[in-house]
Amino acid sequence: MSISKRTEILHLLVFTVLWLFFFQLLSEFVEALYSFGLLGTSIPAEIAIVIIFFSPLLLLIWRRELPRRLLSIVAVLALTSRLSLVLLDGQAKLLMAGGGVALMLLFWPALFWHWGQRRWRGAGLRLSLSLALAVLLSVLLRSLYHGLDLSLVGDYQLIGWALALPTALFLPAVLARSVSPPVRQADASANGRDTASRPKRESAKDGRWPIAAAAVGLMCGLTLLYFTFVSPVVLARWAALPRLSLVALVVILLLLSSTWLLGWRTVPRPAPGRLALAAAAAATALALGARLHQPRFPATPDGYPFSPEPVSPLADVLLLLGLILLPLLLVAMVWMVELLVAARLRPTQLALGFALGGLFMLLFILAQVFTTVYDYVPVVGPLFRDQFWLVQLILGLLLALCLAAVSLAEVARTPWPRPAWPTRMVLLVAGLLGMAAVAASGLRAASPPQPSPQNQLTVVSYNILQGYDVDGVRNYDGQLALLASTGADIIGLQESDPARIAGGNADVVGYLADQLDLYAYYGPPTVAGTFGVALLSRFPLHNARTHYLYSVGEQVAVIEATIEVGGERLTILVTHLGNGGPLLQQRQFLELVAGRQRLIALGDFNFRPDSEQYALTLESLADTWALARDEPGPSKGDRIDHIFVSPDLDARAAGYIDSPASDHPAVRATIAW
Repeated sequence: MSISKRTEILHLLVFTVLWLFFFQLLSEFVEALYSFGLLGTSIPAEIAIVIIFFSPLLLLIWRRELPRRLLSIVAVLALTSRLSLVLLDGQAKLLMAGGGVALMLLFWPALFWHWGQRRWRGAGLRLSLSLALAVLLSVLLRSLYHGLDLSLVGDYQLIGWALALPTALFLPAVLARSVSPPVRQADASANGRDTASRPKRESAKDGRWPIAAAAVGLMCGLTLLYFTFVSPVVLARWAALPRLSLVALVVILLLLSSTWLLGWRTVPRPAPGRLALAAAAAATALALGARLHQPRFPATPDGYPFSPEPVSPLADVLLLLGLILLPLLLVAMVWMVELLVAARLRPTQLALGFALGGLFMLLFILAQVFTTVYDYVPVVGPLFRDQFWLVQLILGLLLALCLAAVSLAEVARTPWPRPAWPTRMVLLVAGLLGMAAVAASGLRAASPPQPSPQNQLTVVSYNILQGYDVDGVRNYDGQLALLASTGADIIGLQESDPARIAGGNADVVGYLADQLDLYAYYGPPTVAGTFGVALLSRFPLHNARTHYLYSVGEQVAVIEATIEVGGERLTILVTHLGNGGPLLQQRQFLELVAGRQRLIALGDFNFRPDSEQYALTLESLADTWALARDEPGPSKGDRIDHIFVSPDLDARAAGYIDSPASDHPAVRATIAW
């Protein structure tokens, strides 16, 4: 392999790993920051660390020229931060992840400055292709481990080392080819650079807005990828679509767009605004698809309990059309990077442009988190209630606006060499990885065995604190071990909605269901703004649906499904009432169960046995703990998690399982008929 071919493939592989690590660091940082707030009911002081999004301002130290050694130092420190994440917890992990994000946000504009000095032709294409591969690799890693990133789990953390060590080894060679001083005119063509067509450097007056738009647009594009595409389970939870189908669709889009980019011989310049219009249309379709999956909640209490109508097929069609945004993001990356390189900016210009982009990334991250925790954010929080779709829409439209403002006149239309065969081989390998991701997503799914006839059930209700333990550390395995030890036939979960950026875009319900080989109903979609309730079952779930109760604070949902056991049909309801278990909400819940037979109601009701709500409930249902407790448990004043049954069912055993795996005990009951 010649040096040019080797350099080409090394560029692609090194930047693929750097993009992947950027998304991993960002995901772990936001999750770690959120976990601090999870332990209380107010904004944590640690939120001050969001200053890391302004790390590009450090480039102001060098007003005219950046030292070549800076890139190597920043990249190696970022790799080290990613490898250190898995060894840390709590505040140390937050600081390490934040530091890694800051380094990556400093690395990219510094790299563009050096590429601008070299007039490195094809920079945008290289980064766009490596970004596509990074997203594909993220999809694969999450498909291999039930929606969690495999490289961040247990012994599989060696995957991170296997990616980081070669990257660190090849990084000096890659950067040496990219950031060394410009060569003579005679050598420019041989080394893949063009000096004859070099445009004049933009003046501050003429280039200020296009350059700022390119930097902000680049950051908006990365934010959209992080929100929506690096973990297909996010879209699956938006709309209750099959995870396998979405993984397959994302993989196909990535491979098709990468193949198209590889066929480019030059940067095509479309008619002004055409790409912006396409991006705006796709982003709008994606946001409206989310909006149509969001229930239209009644404004007054008398409209509850509220059972939404089935979602129109148009909602799924819009979501699928919105997926066109993924290849558009990759294409937009090419133009924006090419512009930033062609303009040959000063470090100060890049610093200000990317700091502005970092500000927008921070604002959109906070906005999306606020759509769930609005009840705990003073003053501005309530403004974000039911606005999940709107945050997504504004982000997409801002990207489109930036594309419309970007001037492509500075992008040289000179051809670059067609990618060598090693790069095309990488695309073949990417196709194999994509097929592996699709296969893993299918093979890792739960496959419950056929249950035997019986006349009793073991039922468990468990508030899993979104998958965290009492110290705010993700503890899926500890919660899995507790649930497995119960041998439960039916499991009701509360606070089970981590399929969003606040939970690392992971899927705790899918993880538990797959590992326990149980059927699952995820309950309300993430766009409904609840903290999540879910139902796992050893028996197939029929007629599963979601109801909503009136809420002034956090939105409350009730999920319902029926199962068949030994010829009997039983109805299961799971809920998580608001703080204090409001009496109005419990009255509305009891409206749902009125007159039902063979009914089991479980959840975190947030009221105690000495409350009016509890007394009202016992008028129509029985508390399994009061009927058949068989072991010591929490005191009467501490019980807020309950399992109730209709009078035609009996409880043969009941108890609480206390564990630091969550801030709630699990409540267990054996129910017979």
